[in-house]
Amino acid sequence: MTGAMLSHPAHASVDTDVLIEDAGPGFEQAGDQTGRGGTASRTFVHPAGQLVVQHTPLAEDMDAAQFFAFMEQADPGFPGLVRVDVPGLPLARWSATEGVEPSRAPVVVVMFASRTGIFTALLSSDDVDALPPVDTLLDVARQQIERAGGPPDTEGASSAVALTPDPELEALLPQDPDSSFGLTQPVTVSGVDEIPDAVGVDPEVVSFLSNRSRTAVRVWANPDTGLSAAVGVTEYPYNVFAAAALAASIDDDETEARVFRGTEDIADVHTFLGTGDKDGQVGAALRRGRLSVIVLVEAGDGGLQEAAGTVVDLTRQLDGRLPAEASAPYRFPSPPSAFAGLAVTSAAVTAAGLASVGVGRARAWTLRRSDSRSDLPAVVLAASGAGPAPVSAPAADVVSLDADAANLRRRGIVIVAAQLIALNVIIISLAGDFAWPGVVVAVLGLAGGLGFTSWWRRKELGALGPRGSGSPFILPRPAGALVGIIALAVLGFGAAYALKGIRYLLLKPSLAQLRWSDRLGLSPRGVGVAFAIGGLIVAVIGGILFRIARALGRADTRKLLAVDRRPPVLYLRSFGDDSVPLATIASARRPFFELFSFRGRDPFEEAVAWEFATYGPVVAVGRPGHSLASLGAAREHLSDDTWQDQVAQRMQDARAVVVATGETPGLRWEVSQVVAGGHLGKAVFVFPPLDGEALARRWEFTSTALAAAGAPVGPLPADPGAIHTAQVAADGVVSATIATRRDEASYRTAVDRTMERLLG
Repeated sequence: MTGAMLSHPAHASVDTDVLIEDAGPGFEQAGDQTGRGGTASRTFVHPAGQLVVQHTPLAEDMDAAQFFAFMEQADPGFPGLVRVDVPGLPLARWSATEGVEPSRAPVVVVMFASRTGIFTALLSSDDVDALPPVDTLLDVARQQIERAGGPPDTEGASSAVALTPDPELEALLPQDPDSSFGLTQPVTVSGVDEIPDAVGVDPEVVSFLSNRSRTAVRVWANPDTGLSAAVGVTEYPYNVFAAAALAASIDDDETEARVFRGTEDIADVHTFLGTGDKDGQVGAALRRGRLSVIVLVEAGDGGLQEAAGTVVDLTRQLDGRLPAEASAPYRFPSPPSAFAGLAVTSAAVTAAGLASVGVGRARAWTLRRSDSRSDLPAVVLAASGAGPAPVSAPAADVVSLDADAANLRRRGIVIVAAQLIALNVIIISLAGDFAWPGVVVAVLGLAGGLGFTSWWRRKELGALGPRGSGSPFILPRPAGALVGIIALAVLGFGAAYALKGIRYLLLKPSLAQLRWSDRLGLSPRGVGVAFAIGGLIVAVIGGILFRIARALGRADTRKLLAVDRRPPVLYLRSFGDDSVPLATIASARRPFFELFSFRGRDPFEEAVAWEFATYGPVVAVGRPGHSLASLGAAREHLSDDTWQDQVAQRMQDARAVVVATGETPGLRWEVSQVVAGGHLGKAVFVFPPLDGEALARRWEFTSTALAAAGAPVGPLPADPGAIHTAQVAADGVVSATIATRRDEASYRTAVDRTMERLLG
């Protein structure tokens, strides 16, 4: 309402052409008269009476329904007249003699609205039979509405007209200006507000705010000098819009900023003189939190100096009544072009993707730091090429993994870049206004992301292990497929809302954002923060669910061996090692949908088993009482009575027997079976990612078990803290792979280098 009531031009050009020229049979024009604010009236005479039609124009941003209600409430009317409804006109009221039917009243006034203004028609009738008041005025009103552009738009006018007292806001208004200005006849109205478009948001948003903002306006006038003043206080639902309303007043092209003495100590007040159509106006604008305030004074005979004094007086009264809250203006960002909008979307998607990768890398880094080996003895540095080789360790028995592992880490940059490009294509195609072609491009982007990830995965597997042939495709189990569908839905939902939240933070508020703000009881920016963080969390949950779906969908040992006919790889370990973590790298080992996984670390077995699967299906004995699926070796749950016989058979059939060094009785028996079955030549001993002291103990236990089984073992060719895999030859000589860093890249490289030696 403040935007409509107080933005009316003080000296609008007067247009008498809008008034009807023919009032009907017997009427003749008797003259025109113009007034302040662009008002114009035309008088008609009739043998039986007189008619006066007056027009008050609306500014371009005014709402006819609200202005009609304001004028009706502000106009005290004529003594002895009462108002009644006018049937057949959208916005109109009769004023007729109290206790007399309008059709028989000697004086009748009708106020009605057109699309461009408010009209008042007064009929004085000496003979109501010769000049019927109701019929005459209805005819005049209909002609006048048609001449003035048609009836007003009353869509939603019911709420606009409903002006109800608002004691809380009205208490903030000044009671009266200083008596020296002679301003009297105060009129106060309050109700819902009509937000001006100048706040810089979309029309739908303006409409939303109008229904959730309230206002109070108080108007004074000095009928002798023509001085008039109005003060409006509007409470917006959010601070940002009150701040934007202040900025809109500051940026008004038809005002010129002026500092009035007496307002210098008022925080962030904007005082101004009107120019152009607002020439003759003096005003001030300020805001406190969600409250936007505007003071407008129209100069009278006392000139601009008197008007400025009135503004200072009213503004200082307001400053003492308003709460001490934020007062600065705010300008919404300019609406982006289609290209800029897509660029912002792309930047948000890329930032979110890089952030997820960055968190994963940080988590991997902290794991590596907690297991730092900067204090490894000189023998380790020598074996890795950083110093002289120890005399007791022939160089042929040690393979350094550092160069190949570094190459594998660099390959991660390619897969991250490709997946981000695919993700950008998908999101931008769906976020842009491309209709069905956008959906098609998004599907192609998804197919491209999945296809490139699959192709790059094969490239990774073949980079270090040319003898690997890859695993055959196996349909996922129903439980895994179901959870996978749910995971993709959750992942898509989270990514969409994370993107929405980022756009809410970067761009001006949208209608959807305000509706969410209204439902959740948060500020518009709070909604952006909640969506961005919440969406990211949901996306992470989707990635976790997808990982669970992959585990649930994997075939069990029997089905795996039935489909994959290659000789298997048997993985033997202490059950306690199932949870040993390993720092991961950016890799195509993870599916495209796990870009937002944030993991940075996986179970050690998972990375090792994934690389061994290049050479054959990897199987392991399941931990008794644990049936959860794993992304490592396929689990086979054996009974206590038969497990030893079945493990022995698996050793016989295996292409390789992988033993994670440990210190358990079960592992001692497995090591003894490796020797007894003549499988030492295809055995690979893997050193888990533990500290050097623990690995030394584990190797001592393992080598003792080997010696007890009849296979004495020579010394290690390097410090246990650097060894990743080891093999024991028939003569007891130990060969090993070493690296200065323990992570997924070094272990996968160790597997390939070891299998190359074992199969070569």
